[in-house]
Amino acid sequence: MSCPLCRKEFIMPAEGVTGLPKNFFMENMIELTRLLSKSNMAVVCDICKALKEDKPEVETSDARVRCLECQDNFCEMCAKIHTLQKATRNHHIVEIGKESEEELRRLLPARSCDVHPTKPLDYYCTQCKKIVCVSCFVETHSAHQCKDVNTVEKDFRTAIGNKATKISNYVDEVSSRQTSCEKTRQEFLSKMADTERTITERHRELKCIIDQHFEYLMDELKRIKEAHLKEILAELDEIERSCVALRSFEAYCAELRSKGSAIDICGHFDELCNRAEELERDQKELLNRPSSSIEVSFIVSDFDMSRHNIVGQIRGRPTIGIITLL
Repeated sequence: MSCPLCRKEFIMPAEGVTGLPKNFFMENMIELTRLLSKSNMAVVCDICKALKEDKPEVETSDARVRCLECQDNFCEMCAKIHTLQKATRNHHIVEIGKESEEELRRLLPARSCDVHPTKPLDYYCTQCKKIVCVSCFVETHSAHQCKDVNTVEKDFRTAIGNKATKISNYVDEVSSRQTSCEKTRQEFLSKMADTERTITERHRELKCIIDQHFEYLMDELKRIKEAHLKEILAELDEIERSCVALRSFEAYCAELRSKGSAIDICGHFDELCNRAEELERDQKELLNRPSSSIEVSFIVSDFDMSRHNIVGQIRGRPTIGIITLL
């Protein structure tokens, strides 16, 4: 998973969220926010509240001030008594609702040692790079170089500021790189859009040319079809007329032979012989006439099929983070 604060990736422990280390700083910030939201809320004086538990007839008063050391809330009377006590006369008393953020921070509970819960963390071990309590120092860190946390705080605070300043410079550089990358993205998308338009236009042009050539070929085929069909039909008509003439002559001769008188036979003999020779001549001419050869074919244009695409090609080479069109 990615840390919501620093975005560094980490592996979730087997026990889940409860197994993650606590960020005590963020925990204190949340508590401080809670205190700020409640700073204007009415609270009861802690002394009056304690007295009322033993004596119910005692009236409680609203607290007006707060002791930063004791973290107790007091009304005006109890606050005066608190400041008159020898042990607490030097405590810091602030008016409730008018505390500064720094004053509210003092109300936050001090972080205690995990090994010795009753002991505060007062020392920083430079060798182990961790904060420890006085008991841990005596038991396990006595041979190490340990310093009071208040001693090293200033140096660490300065070092953190320097680190933050250095990182902030990287933010400007990364932002500049982001702007450059976004500009590159826009330019790339613009080039892609131009290329899409070019390919679409090329497709439209080729489709238009192909459609025009298709229509031309179909019109030419139609003209060839009509011309050859007209010739074939004319020849069929001529053959049909010839067959009718032959059948008519055959039928007439058969009728004359079977029913004609001697005078009819003799009177039509020469005419029939001439007609027979005429028909025989016409039929020989028809039969010997060469048949018209009709050849219609379609020849495919010689495209270079070895090319990947007959419409065109896209060439590009990968560069650092982008495809550049050539």
